[in-house]
Amino acid sequence: EGLTVALTWRVLDQALRLSAQVMRAQGTALPVAVNIDPQVLQHADFAEQIMQALERHDVPASALTLEILEQDAARPETWQLEALLRLCMLGCKLSIDDFGMGASNIERLLQLPFSELKIPTEFVRGMADDVRKSAVVAGAMLMAQRLSMSVVVEGVETIDDFHSVLALGNPAVQGYFIARPMAASDFLRWVAERDDSRLQNGLTGAGAQDMPLSCK
Repeated sequence: EGLTVALTWRVLDQALRLSAQVMRAQGTALPVAVNIDPQVLQHADFAEQIMQALERHDVPASALTLEILEQDAARPETWQLEALLRLCMLGCKLSIDDFGMGASNIERLLQLPFSELKIPTEFVRGMADDVRKSAVVAGAMLMAQRLSMSVVVEGVETIDDFHSVLALGNPAVQGYFIARPMAASDFLRWVAERDDSRLQNGLTGAGAQDMPLSCK
């Protein structure tokens, strides 16, 4: 448990540092998302630590998305819900991670103002050849739309799965088909190159349908 919590704070600090670096260079903070393990939520001061990290790096709360993980069926305590609500009021966004994999995350949608839903790899990998997976993903995207939530589709690793996802809508897409993990300096260069490519191509022409439209 101690290692998980310590790693979470380390990742949060690194993400906000990168966001602040982009803000100093371009004037706008880079949106970042950080997984928040259930073990972190057990600490009474978790919300205060997040607020302190935002203040330390001088990053607006609106640039931070907290991806809430679910690993068991334990109901959240009232104080945990209130702490997450305070972070939302500050401007942080809440994302429900690995939707459909936890025991209670549908109920959680009714408890907290989530603005984003993440569809896990297990439902996405191979969906181009599996009508059941495609139906599950389509249903989750429809529900998110009716709840005015954005969608991130994880685990897109092939061009077939990429096209299958786009056939259902225009969510953000995450996976090795978009990019593999990379150092911060490589990431900033990758984003700049993509922006230049979009401007040059205007997302039109023969190659547009094979160009990832959004990523996270």
